[in-house]
Amino acid sequence: MRGEKGGGEWVVDEQQQKIKKIDGSIAYGVLQTVKIHMEVVEPQPNRPKLQLTLI
Repeated sequence: MRGEKGGGEWVVDEQQQKIKKIDGSIAYGVLQTVKIHMEVVEPQPNRPKLQLTLI
């Protein structure tokens, strides 16, 4: 897998749910906890939508 940012080779570690550079310099968790704000908005009458916002 080739990353756009920074270039170099990336590998997927399915056991630890991470992607990392082969040289071990950078690793990212694939399934990390995030905080969201969730609300129902009605941009058009009688057409509610669920809106999720990362915070």
